[in-house]
Amino acid sequence: TLKARQLVSTMSKQSCLELLQNILDKVLSSPNAQRATASQLIERLKEFESKRKGGKRGEEIVANLIARITKIVWKSYNECQRAASTDEKPLKHVSSDDPSGKFLMEMTNYHRDLRKTVLDYIADVKEELGFVEQNIAEQAEVHIHANEIITTIGYSSTLLNFFKTAHKNYKFHVIVAESEPAHQAHKMAKALGEAKIDTTLIPYSNIYAMMSRVNKVIIGTEIITANGGLIAYEGTHGLCLAAEQHSVPVIVCSGLYKLSPDIPCSYELDTFTHMGPASGIAKYSEGEMVRNANCIFPIYDYVPPNLIQILITSSETFSPSTIFRAVDDLYFNH
Repeated sequence: TLKARQLVSTMSKQSCLELLQNILDKVLSSPNAQRATASQLIERLKEFESKRKGGKRGEEIVANLIARITKIVWKSYNECQRAASTDEKPLKHVSSDDPSGKFLMEMTNYHRDLRKTVLDYIADVKEELGFVEQNIAEQAEVHIHANEIITTIGYSSTLLNFFKTAHKNYKFHVIVAESEPAHQAHKMAKALGEAKIDTTLIPYSNIYAMMSRVNKVIIGTEIITANGGLIAYEGTHGLCLAAEQHSVPVIVCSGLYKLSPDIPCSYELDTFTHMGPASGIAKYSEGEMVRNANCIFPIYDYVPPNLIQILITSSETFSPSTIFRAVDDLYFNH
């Protein structure tokens, strides 16, 4: 589940491509995979995922890619079954998590073209990952207009390309809020300034005061949950709350590889605000302060879907209430 995993840093598009190649090399391109059945391939995918558990960087992205490839295996198996003119019915509504194992038992037939079909579908996924930022940036002119004031938080290469593309035709102002000791906002403000985009860097405490002047909030995210919520940079929840109070729309830019099939439960919400080491706020060298202070260093916030208006992805635009269509298409077989 989401609560059992800890995110430490964003997994970039390039890292996802490398991960996907790693899956291909270790699971689908090994000598043992040449004559593997669909159930055997899925078992190997689960083994690969289990080895990546334990709070490693980008673990959520690993789970998402494994779930997506699992869906591809199911889809490929059904295609091979139909091509073989069998009477077996296609398997429906099955995700990568099948604790009972009953569906794996139904996929024991060997098909010579199964592996080739799976690899063809994965080639499409690799091509999609290669154009994630470009496809999102192409939608910038629809959502950004001349002389607007836009607020964002933290650093995101996807957002940076989004703003750069819009700047080719429109002049606008970006307010970057800083919220964490890692100085990601400084990095974002510097990159926007180098792109000749009017930029203002403000402390997190000034967000509410500035929000009355803002036209829209555009942010990135670490994970999109299946209910349309976000696991995003620390401070994002407060930014979205301020936007809601001033009736300012919140727009999220993210690739679909960050879309998780998991849905958080109400009693788990506190676990989504991941905590980091206190040294991020108070250095251990400051002994007197550390001994007399209780330092809390949240790394990420959980943002509920009711605070989000638009989710811009590499394929199309969704609202939080319709993101389930993408979840269904990516992770479930029909």
